[in-house]
Amino acid sequence: MSRGFIVSLDAVIAVFIFFIVLVSILFFLGRVGSSSFKALALKEFSADALTVLEKSGRLEKAVNENKSAELRQFLNKLPFNVCAEVKLFEQSDLANPFMSVKKPGCNVSPDEIIVLRSSFVVQQGADSNFFLAEINSWHRVET
Repeated sequence: MSRGFIVSLDAVIAVFIFFIVLVSILFFLGRVGSSSFKALALKEFSADALTVLEKSGRLEKAVNENKSAELRQFLNKLPFNVCAEVKLFEQSDLANPFMSVKKPGCNVSPDEIIVLRSSFVVQQGADSNFFLAEINSWHRVET
């Protein structure tokens, strides 16, 4: 008789501990905001976009031809809810971009802007010149 009671007591204690752990997990998950996940996803998306622009040669082509058409086409293909602006800087003047392209229909949202930068090299004749690409991205805000 006492043996069955001990097994039942173990089961009750295990269920009690399980519920304490479950409530603790739910409590801490409830404190995590979805905005932090959105910001992280946007940062990863922006890093990928900047890498694609560099690896596909679109940044180099924009510099060599001094045309933003390739960059604009790329920005137009971004998902509807993602807005971005690409700026290109010369090595000698990192304060003023010589080319800036923003996705059409996007107004800058001051709430949360992700800024990523990457340097790249462009072969111009016998010279290799360094440039800086900056992508500013944010979520589209409907007004």
